[in-house]
Amino acid sequence: MMDDKLTNRIQDWLDTPASERDVPAGAAMLLSLNRNRVLFQNIMRRPDKMAAKLEYELKKHLRIRLDGLTLKEVVRMDAVVMPAAKESLEYFGGMDAPEVLPEEGEAPQAVHVGRRADHEALPARIRALYDGQTGLYHRIKELYNTLVHLKDAPACDRYEHLKILKEVDDTFRKNWQAYDAAEPLKEGEEDASEENGGEPEPDGDVPPTAKDVAAARKYISSNLKVIESLEGEKRTNLLAAIQERVELVIRSGGSFKPDFRDKLISIGVIL
Repeated sequence: MMDDKLTNRIQDWLDTPASERDVPAGAAMLLSLNRNRVLFQNIMRRPDKMAAKLEYELKKHLRIRLDGLTLKEVVRMDAVVMPAAKESLEYFGGMDAPEVLPEEGEAPQAVHVGRRADHEALPARIRALYDGQTGLYHRIKELYNTLVHLKDAPACDRYEHLKILKEVDDTFRKNWQAYDAAEPLKEGEEDASEENGGEPEPDGDVPPTAKDVAAARKYISSNLKVIESLEGEKRTNLLAAIQERVELVIRSGGSFKPDFRDKLISIGVIL
């Protein structure tokens, strides 16, 4: 069972200005979460130097708890998400109708039909789904390989990668389903999605456009210095806005240079 009181205490501790935080109390909460007594003792011996590490660790656990999960549930999530992503990489990745390995005695079945013969007759929004699949595939591969590299890491360190991997993989699969099931436009029928300049209509299953990604990157860059001067609710709101745009870039299959990633992490962005 989730201990909501502990979640609230962690939230209150993180909402307290850094100079006013009770470091021993924060260290005790972290110990109750990760049972890492060595880290606890290091924090208690060097509270000033370890304060940032304590904040970072508690934030990781808080994000999991605010999503309504315990560490055991993250482990169970891991056991579902990783095999699903591996299946996507093996059987969904190509554009030439790859086949699912059959169960004994069964005939193989194509996971999707690949690029359709009537592709050009499909609505622009549906064609955009197909065009965006390559970017999503590479994003799944990147996240999957990151998690393989982190195979011995604790659940709290794997969670954010797992969460994004599940979202990207789900979108990838839904896009194939939508593409395979779409009806071509009838002769003389107007394409409603062309009203949006031929770009995909806003939809959770549609990858962001290049224009969206460029705007998101510009917003992130221009607000990195701004957020350093903010505190309290203003900082929280701006951080949420930056996080949203970072996730948009990632969802499109994009990434950030290592030094820029470090800057994002330093302000509290989850990558």
